[in-house]
Amino acid sequence: MKIVLEETLEHLKGKRRVEIEWDQDDMDIYEFKEQLLEPALLAWTYQPNTIAELFGEEEVEDNEIAKDDEYDFDDEYDFDDGNGKVSAHKHEKGGGWVADTAEVDDSVYVGENAQVYGNAQVYGNAEVFGDAKVFGNAKVYGSVKVCDNAQVFGDAKVFGNAQVYDDVHVCGNAKVCGKSKVYDNAKVYGNAVVYGDAQVYDNAVVFGYAKVYDDVHVCGDAEVCGYAKVYGNAVVYGDVQVYGDAEVCGDAQVYGSAEVYGDAKVCGNAKVYGSAEVCGDAKVCGNAKVFGDARVSIW
Repeated sequence: MKIVLEETLEHLKGKRRVEIEWDQDDMDIYEFKEQLLEPALLAWTYQPNTIAELFGEEEVEDNEIAKDDEYDFDDEYDFDDGNGKVSAHKHEKGGGWVADTAEVDDSVYVGENAQVYGNAQVYGNAEVFGDAKVFGNAKVYGSVKVCDNAQVFGDAKVFGNAQVYDDVHVCGNAKVCGKSKVYDNAKVYGNAVVYGDAQVYDNAVVFGYAKVYDDVHVCGDAEVCGYAKVYGNAVVYGDVQVYGDAEVCGDAQVYGSAEVYGDAKVCGNAKVYGSAEVCGDAKVCGNAKVFGDARVSIW
């Protein structure tokens, strides 16, 4: 029986190879393990030249041993976060750089140019690729995709089947989950939550304690886009569209099939729902309600 130990040394453009012959008639498994296999494995791991002495392998020069040590142990990378080079490694699935302080499951795909560092955690079937970065204390898990130039950081969480891409920032304590999508130059931060089938894109901003989602009782996809802002404790859900330079803030609620656009503002405890429209320079605030097919506009 023949056992082969082989290692490809890319930087030496060659291989180390050792063959151990085991005659089962002369030596039982316990003797083989004790007298041949264990010494060979120990030498292979820690003392390259000992193998040469024991089994006739071509000796490795001292300078090559130094290179081998460097190849195995000098794993550092500068994530350009002001901390200089830190201990890191290339993820087996995708080859992207992962700091040793971060936690990334073997099931995760980290693309060649992507980075995961700090105390970030990425697990499940998540994919981080393109020039995307996940760092700080962020958590990305489930079947999430974070790609292009997107950044997820702070204490943010992206999970479920959510997609975050283009030049998006998700940070603070924000959550993006469900089947939601955040893309273009949008930002989600603070304690904001985007979930369900919601979409936040263009230059839209969702922050504070705002919630953007599709309601479980309403079919549809909430959309916040343009230069719109949703913040405070505002809630936007259903088939709603908030776009242009519109703002929904305070404890306001916009739901159903409503639209808020232009420079309109919905704030306070106001509610806009049904098929209502608030547009132009209109403001709906206090405890006002706009619903049905109503249209409030100032141009």
